[in-house]
Amino acid sequence: MTNEKNMNIGVDEFAVDTTERAQEKAVSGDVYTHHFEKPFVYEGKTYEKLSFDFAALTGKDFLKIEQEMNMQGLAIVTPEYSTHFIARVAVRACNEKISLDLIEALPMKDFSILRGQVKDFLTR
Repeated sequence: MTNEKNMNIGVDEFAVDTTERAQEKAVSGDVYTHHFEKPFVYEGKTYEKLSFDFAALTGKDFLKIEQEMNMQGLAIVTPEYSTHFIARVAVRACNEKISLDLIEALPMKDFSILRGQVKDFLTR
């Protein structure tokens, strides 16, 4: 009986811990949703918002981006300040399947805001 009670307490504690982590994640900026002032149309598809989950990225994503840029002859001195690197991070973090071309086609204002969000994530 005592073990059963302890197991239930452990489950409850886990549930609370999960909720706390979810709140911390939302506050920490690991997930960012960009809302467009005017719907953004790209290749016939209309976007009112795009969501990015930066916490889902791994070291493998970093290495793949670096490799892609090297193959294209793009120099990377400081990745967190390289707009080319930042744009590729945004593509990989997006919850929808998007292309680098879509990111490059964003209105400058939206691109700049998204760039700032990715840079903040990479530098904090």
